[in-house]
Amino acid sequence: DPKYVDGSKPGMIYASSFGSLIDGESEGINIVVAHAQTRYPEWQERGDSASAPVGTHMQIPADATEERNGRYRLPNGNYVEKTAYFYVIVVQGEESRPAVIPMRSSNLSPARELNNLITNLRISDDKGTFQPAAYAAMFNLKTVGKTAGSKSWHVYKPSKVRMLDTSKKADADLYVAAQELQKTVAKGTAKPKYENNSNTGDIV
Repeated sequence: DPKYVDGSKPGMIYASSFGSLIDGESEGINIVVAHAQTRYPEWQERGDSASAPVGTHMQIPADATEERNGRYRLPNGNYVEKTAYFYVIVVQGEESRPAVIPMRSSNLSPARELNNLITNLRISDDKGTFQPAAYAAMFNLKTVGKTAGSKSWHVYKPSKVRMLDTSKKADADLYVAAQELQKTVAKGTAKPKYENNSNTGDIV
């Protein structure tokens, strides 16, 4: 398989921006979410190969027919697949780098869980309680195994680690980095790797 990474095993997370494999079941990755969005990349039938999608849709095409797990068939024989993209700052030890984490198919439920964790963030000050930006907190993504009949696979398991303490330089730097990434994504200049040649790495 052209996508195989030497040394990788089921449940591991490959952080391409770091060029490293991470034990997903026991360690996972810590992330600060800068931005989240949903797109519908269009694939040829062998879309799970190393090739890039043939296009990207912001909405489900009107002539698409729903199949399963967020997949919709097009009249041309291709299909679009609902995919949640999380633009994040990945934290490994004292290093941090931007990345894009795509979630589709069986990972759509973990994507909703992560979005719910973000939505439920709360901060209180002298004016009351409010919902802060997504990048006010650090989250962790581990992996958990799933089975159905003879098939087995892994999905993400998100959890909240802690709120960032911007009075500390390390957390303040993470907050600013995520804030800047969010601005870049909002302008449309940061996209998944297959759509441009940006320096934003992918987590797979």
